[in-house]
Amino acid sequence: MAQLPGAIELRVGETRDVRLSRSGGGYRWFSDVSGDREAVDVQIGYANGELVQGHWRDEVATIRALKVGRAAVHFQLRREWEERPAGPRENNDDARTINVTVIGA
Repeated sequence: MAQLPGAIELRVGETRDVRLSRSGGGYRWFSDVSGDREAVDVQIGYANGELVQGHWRDEVATIRALKVGRAAVHFQLRREWEERPAGPRENNDDARTINVTVIGA
């Protein structure tokens, strides 16, 4: 996985794209927000570029700052039908957490 920032700061209304790699083979990236859940919105979609059969495709998470607060965005690479992990998430190739601080516009 590409090196993701451990923490970012955004102003209300600002967005930040975060590239997530290695999507494919039934695996997709999912996100979960803890802390001030209303402070951010996270949308994940496929990265732009040509889709080539047999190759995994990167995904991009767009984090949008909605209101002042602090939130942790947890990313997990898993199959949709697999259960979410119950315990704390550790940063590794299949999981990553970004702490987001949202400040006033």
